Amino acid sequence: MTEKALTSASPKFIEGLIEEWSSFTPASRALDDLTPEQAVKKLEGWPHSVAEVVAHMLFWQKHDLVTIETGSEPEVSAGADWPLVTQDDWPQLKDEFLASLEKSRELARDPENVAREILGGKFTVGARLVWFTGHNAYHLGQIVLMRRILGAWPPPGGGM
Repeated sequence: MTEKALTSASPKFIEGLIEEWSSFTPASRALDDLTPEQAVKKLEGWPHSVAEVVAHMLFWQKHDLVTIETGSEPEVSAGADWPLVTQDDWPQLKDEFLASLEKSRELARDPENVAREILGGKFTVGARLVWFTGHNAYHLGQIVLMRRILGAWPPPGGGM
């Protein structure tokens, strides 16, 4: 897909892609009704728990929101994007992740903002929102599979 195709996406399309509708289960539903114990359980052969994957997605969402706000990318320390998460951390982490998605949707609602160039014209805000939505989709697929293995799928409201 070319940069032009990404920059021409409508604000409504980008907003919907972030959380409301797409070809995958929305993040809010994929994380719904997951207990802290289930969220931090590491499956045999898997390097990360569901909670750690959510923390990773949140790390990069925050990174991209700062990039959108400032127009430049903050420096990232090695390993900082995979924080450890405890059962006690899970409820707040989940809420912060979903709030971050809502912040992204708010940014997508403004056509002028969506078209605004960042990173020296390398991206528009709209393209950057689509960029990290793809990252989230990849990891949400992992979460769905982990939940299936944990016996915690489908969530309330169904899996699609």
